[in-house]
Amino acid sequence: MRLFLTFIAVAFSLQAQTLDNSLGTEERQNKKFGWNAEGPGSLEFFFVGGSRYSGSFNFFYENKRLETEANFKNGSYHGIVTTFNNDGSTKSKGRYRKGHKVGKWMYYYDNVSFEEKYYSRREPGQVRKSVFVNSNSIETERFRTLRNMRFTKYHFEYHANGNLKLRKVLVKRFKVIYEIEEFYENTKVAKHYFLKYDKDNEEWDFIKEYKEYNKNGKLMIHEYH
Repeated sequence: MRLFLTFIAVAFSLQAQTLDNSLGTEERQNKKFGWNAEGPGSLEFFFVGGSRYSGSFNFFYENKRLETEANFKNGSYHGIVTTFNNDGSTKSKGRYRKGHKVGKWMYYYDNVSFEEKYYSRREPGQVRKSVFVNSNSIETERFRTLRNMRFTKYHFEYHANGNLKLRKVLVKRFKVIYEIEEFYENTKVAKHYFLKYDKDNEEWDFIKEYKEYNKNGKLMIHEYH
């Protein structure tokens, strides 16, 4: 029992120290833990006792409140990582795989607003879909990409009152054609048009019809492309 209590005391002391992000190789050997950049691209790895760390590890604020519950594999975040605000509330939570965010992540900005993101398992760090809800519990944005991450499958934005502001939908995937509608706060259509991606020039061109309306619904501009 005495040995077990001693281990707990040492572990707590280790976690409660302040991280030094500027350690050199020789200095790091004399520190219990810290971050260090090395290898191609100068990627940062987490070291404990001079070796890349694998396992769970907690980081703390200076006031000893829990800041991060992390898991590592060979010095990189791997597994569930949860961050906290200084008041103890959750700031973010999600999963890493070999140092990259994957799958569902939740970000909390106050007691109500939050963002839900889904990271690609094929393209490191790329968001496949996302939903944002503001402090009034109103969804303000939603989008989703194709699996190849090159183009958006759909993208919706909302006014502060919750009414739709932008509707962008990929209507022809292989020709990369979008139908786009923009709306006033009173739900009336402001613009309606189509865009096609020019692969040769890497730019977007108007096609079909372009319509623009005033707030009363009167058609102001009508073009053919």
